[in-house]
Amino acid sequence: MTFTLSWTINFEEEKKISEELLKTIKRSMISVIVFSENYASSKWCLDELVWILEYKKNLGQLVLPVFYGVDPSEVRNQEGKFGVELVEHEKNFKDNIGKVQIWRAALKEVGNLSGFHYNNDCLESKFIQGIIEWISSTTLNRTRLFVAKYPIGVDSRATKIEKLLNIESNDIRMVAIHGLGGVGKTTIAKAVYNKIVDVFEGSFFLENVKERSRTNDDIIQLQEILLSNILRDGNLKVDNISRGINVIKERLRHKRVLLVLDDVDEQKQIENLLGKCDWLTPGSRILITTRDKDVLTTLEQDPLIYKVDEMDQYEACELFSLYAFQTNEPEKAYLQLSKQFINYANGLPLALKIIGSDLRRKSLCEWESALEKYKKIPNKKIIEILKISYEGLDPSEKDIFLDIVFFFKGENKDYVVNILEACDLYPKYYIPKLIDKCLITIDWSGNLSMHNLLQQMGEEIVQQESPQAPGKRSRLRDYASAFTVLTGNTGTNKIRGLILYPPKPATLKLHAQAFKKMQTIKFLMVKNVHIHGCLEYLPNSIVLLDWANCSVSLPSDFCPQQLVYLNMPHSNIRIHKLFKQVLRFENLESINLSHCESIQKLPELWAPNLKNLNLSWCKNLVGIHEPIGLLDKLEILDLSSCKKLQALPRRLELKSLIYFDLVACRSIQELPKLCAPNLKRLDLFGCNSLVKVHESIGLLDKLKFWDFRYCGKLQTLPRRLALKSLESFLGSTSLEIFPSPSSIYQFQKLKYLRLSINIPTYNSFDGYGLLQLGLLTLSGENVTKLDDLVVDYFPSLMKLELENTNIVTIPESFIKFTRLMELDISDCKHFEEIQGFPQSLWHLTVRNCPSWNLQSSNKIFVQVFLYHSIAFSYKETIALPFPKYMTRFAKLQDIANKIANKDPLNTIGSFLVPGSEIPDEFNHQSDGNSISFMVGQNWRFPYHFGVCFALGPTNRDCNFDIYIDVNGFEISCRSFFIEKIKSCSLRFSSIRLHEWKKLNLSKQSHLKVTIKMAKHSYHKESMDPTAFVKKWGALVECICCPHKSSVPDSLPLLPLFLTSCNEGDLGHANAMETTNTTGFEYGLKGFHGNLNMSLSVPIDPEVHPLIPLPYSSNMDHEAFETVSDLGHLKDFCNDGYDLSLSLNDSDATEQEPPWAPNTSNGSNFGLGQIDLVGSTVSGGFDLGSSSVTHEFVNDDFDLYLSPPSKKNRTS
Repeated sequence: MTFTLSWTINFEEEKKISEELLKTIKRSMISVIVFSENYASSKWCLDELVWILEYKKNLGQLVLPVFYGVDPSEVRNQEGKFGVELVEHEKNFKDNIGKVQIWRAALKEVGNLSGFHYNNDCLESKFIQGIIEWISSTTLNRTRLFVAKYPIGVDSRATKIEKLLNIESNDIRMVAIHGLGGVGKTTIAKAVYNKIVDVFEGSFFLENVKERSRTNDDIIQLQEILLSNILRDGNLKVDNISRGINVIKERLRHKRVLLVLDDVDEQKQIENLLGKCDWLTPGSRILITTRDKDVLTTLEQDPLIYKVDEMDQYEACELFSLYAFQTNEPEKAYLQLSKQFINYANGLPLALKIIGSDLRRKSLCEWESALEKYKKIPNKKIIEILKISYEGLDPSEKDIFLDIVFFFKGENKDYVVNILEACDLYPKYYIPKLIDKCLITIDWSGNLSMHNLLQQMGEEIVQQESPQAPGKRSRLRDYASAFTVLTGNTGTNKIRGLILYPPKPATLKLHAQAFKKMQTIKFLMVKNVHIHGCLEYLPNSIVLLDWANCSVSLPSDFCPQQLVYLNMPHSNIRIHKLFKQVLRFENLESINLSHCESIQKLPELWAPNLKNLNLSWCKNLVGIHEPIGLLDKLEILDLSSCKKLQALPRRLELKSLIYFDLVACRSIQELPKLCAPNLKRLDLFGCNSLVKVHESIGLLDKLKFWDFRYCGKLQTLPRRLALKSLESFLGSTSLEIFPSPSSIYQFQKLKYLRLSINIPTYNSFDGYGLLQLGLLTLSGENVTKLDDLVVDYFPSLMKLELENTNIVTIPESFIKFTRLMELDISDCKHFEEIQGFPQSLWHLTVRNCPSWNLQSSNKIFVQVFLYHSIAFSYKETIALPFPKYMTRFAKLQDIANKIANKDPLNTIGSFLVPGSEIPDEFNHQSDGNSISFMVGQNWRFPYHFGVCFALGPTNRDCNFDIYIDVNGFEISCRSFFIEKIKSCSLRFSSIRLHEWKKLNLSKQSHLKVTIKMAKHSYHKESMDPTAFVKKWGALVECICCPHKSSVPDSLPLLPLFLTSCNEGDLGHANAMETTNTTGFEYGLKGFHGNLNMSLSVPIDPEVHPLIPLPYSSNMDHEAFETVSDLGHLKDFCNDGYDLSLSLNDSDATEQEPPWAPNTSNGSNFGLGQIDLVGSTVSGGFDLGSSSVTHEFVNDDFDLYLSPPSKKNRTS
């Protein structure tokens, strides 16, 4: 509290109010201002008064004026002594009269406030006691609320809500906290209340509004409680709800209040307890917690909504551990079981609290038993709280919720809506309501989801419909229950849906009349089951029939005219019996009969609303009935790999068709007229009998993708190509007449172009080129040159692929492609060299190109790789030279991080080089699929973390996922891709993890890095990554015993050697080798020159990379000790690598190398004070002065060159 006293205190008139005092006033709950006769004489007091009223206005601070021997009217009207003093101030402030006007306004404002007036009419002690009692009653009204025993994660969420409330703003603001039951809405609201309550004139936290407002009397009682607490009047009574609303309006309209309404489930509750927001004083705040966002939609003022998400795994682990162990993390023996319980709770604080308390002081055996129990029988306390939301649903809402629980969790929302609409459940209306009630969610891909405890609650609700007789329940998903019902023929009409999914493939003998009693079943889903015997009956009420690998024939009288989805791939189905000519399937939207070899011809099908028809891999399908070509709502038609399909319907008037797949239809000879104005994708890949494409194909103005590769007999395309929306155009190798250049260059939206001829000339075309083309593939022997590939017509080109072409060189003009990032040259037998490198290039692949010479590869490596972080692949016959000092982690991290930074979505920067041995610098190595180590609390991920994989030869591509396990809790990194390779390779990677800041590291944290086959890998049959990764290592700053490994911040002390050898020996020379030779001396194939590169961290043993120069030399010197000799060396460097040496022969004194690298020029190697056998050279080797290298500046490549000590030199 702030007291301002003025009757006996002498103030230094000229001093300003201190910052400390202003902070004290600002933090105060109440400012008590004591006005005495001489108050107005003090400029200091008047300035303080202005600040107090400013905080009252902006922060809602309470102000209590005490008029001691002064009439309030004197203060309000500036009369008597107050008036005299203010006139005097006006004389003294002639040049700043505005200041006095501010003081007058402040005195007028505070004089209008109610307070205490002392006029010698009572004892001072009694007067003071009255002030104390008033202050006490006010502060008691602001007593803090108990938040939680362990408020984990509460403060961060409360801070976000506090920002939404923005209490410094003078508007009236409402914020709603919305979330699932048990997620912590009330707890967070209490924390927010405690943080901001002090700045309001009145406040109240009204808990459990839903439970406490069931009757009118309950509502009246809540109104009285609210008013009495805010107004501090315990005698206030209201007669009815309407009067209570009016009293709230009248009594609260002059107070800046904070009101929290907790657990609201009806809009009427807000009206009864609040009325309208605009009735309140500006600056008031209303905070509402609710499970149902729908109650907020009809309010006159739209509230800001904060959605409370479940805890992340670190918060969940800490909260669970505090209740189970009274520590911040699980005990080691209980770690794995703790992870399972935490996963079960799925971030719900209520569940973590209840389960953790239940398991406290229990043995491991009891924990294991409890886990199995929880999976089958949920905790009653948790279920009862979650069930509150379910009990308030309409009957249709309950049906939809339970259908999603049992059959549609994880399914696409549109798919589910179509099915439930056929069940007369109005899902378009009710699904949004379920979302608002936090009972279901929709993920980023449009699939329905829900908390796993809500799913368990739904299962428990259905279980209780008939605990002992599963055939009397509405829904069956548990395999044991479904098995019992089907084999025992105990089904009833109560069954709405049934799933038969055994945990592993099973053979089952059904009762022939197993479905006879299920006359109202809507959903039948069978998988992983082989049925013996026959099936005599299926209910015609079925809406969804999902039965893959169905080995029995469908009953002959099965006529499901309500059917919406038919999904029976790999099945023995007689389709002509199912789709009888007399039947009309009005609701049918999707048919998937892929891989059904029994289908020979698709019969006449009357399904006017059919959207998806999948007959792919029906190997014996010969023909399709004509009416299929007239389905005007069909969007997807997949006939891929129907190898015997000879003809399509003569009329294809498919107005809604978007996707048309004819991949590998090897018998189709002609594509008929196609009227499909909305077609976006036409895939003719591998139609090797296709001879003719109708002219109408060229007029599909919405077509985006057209692939006609490997159509060996297709020699012409439509004469006119008006494909203005085309983005991907993948051409054939056999076209005799190709579209004119003007046709190609009119595809202004083209992003991917694949041609089997040279780039069409553009000289005769007065256009703009392919401005959006990002990927260009040139394939086949007809491609011989790249002269017409110019940047003006391909300004957006990012990737160029050359496959099996007769290209010889990449021209120098390619340096102008400033957006080109990837260059892939594969199986080009005449390819020799790359003359121009764009600065943007970051991935180069040269694979199986026998004419590519080593001289060219050396030049590429030194000029490009060292400067631009190119991610290399290589050809099989000649390994690309790779200097071993590049395996030092500092440069590895620099390169790999730069690669990753060019693609922010990529979490792993990496490059590939020949080799099979993991460098020793990777201090943790394994031939299994995981590596473990310990790190300290200050470990910085990923700057101190890189990995190297030793890959064996493989004839297929593969995908891996990397997982980081921190103290037993796993975080997934994105997968990375490895192309098939024919020889051993090393892949260096720098792993980046977007959520690394959330790692809850302790002083000794256990990290485990695991590699797994990616879930979406194409080769599921090989789930062991060690089949591809022979060995791998991690380079990490750890605290493992017996040593502490460290990572240098820069490159270590490394001598750089240059070697010259005869051109004939070049192909046999070791490109890089390790040697301990020092000084200049003869080498077996040239000379070695020690130009010692020195940085801050020496490493023993030293690694000496040897770089071959691609020119012959007649070197017969016994020693190289003069500037002239070094100049000779400079010529070889310059000729071989376009690098130059800049030397002078001024004297200099030898000194120790600097401790920090020179960063003045990222591409210069500074050479300091080299003394070579009596000759001292001062100056620098400038590796950046040539015209070529100046275009490739790497700001991170900063190395000093300096000599070894004298005792290490040889003559």
